[in-house]
Amino acid sequence: MSGYERPDPEAVTSSVKLRTQRPFSSVKDEDIRNEQLTGWDRRWERLDADAAWRWRQEFMRG
Repeated sequence: MSGYERPDPEAVTSSVKLRTQRPFSSVKDEDIRNEQLTGWDRRWERLDADAAWRWRQEFMRG
């Protein structure tokens, strides 16, 4: 599974970063504790490649 970060709606020229989701089998106890504290699902990870960036203006057209 993959998806783009949701940037601030007012920042129409900012870029968004593609993320991929690790399988549940890779989740560790520390990940669960962090998720309970922050609400952030630690399975979502940023891709390393620069190609993962996408400009929001592409979405705003049309």
